Amino acid sequence: MRPDYLKLDMGLIRGVHRDRYKAQIAGKIFEVARELDLRTVAEGIEEPEELAWAREHGADYVQGYLIGRPG
Repeated sequence: MRPDYLKLDMGLIRGVHRDRYKAQIAGKIFEVARELDLRTVAEGIEEPEELAWAREHGADYVQGYLIGRPG
């Protein structure tokens, strides 16, 4: 298996900026994805702080109600 994209579930992203445990796991996943040259998608972005955290840690793409509601 050699995916092009790796998507981080909203359960991991929601509140990541205030949960050290989630932040450690998500941060390492982003790190491995960069090493493997995978594009990353962080889903479930609902707060500006989550978006800032995802950007700071290298998310290539984000999804969530903060960005836009499903059409």
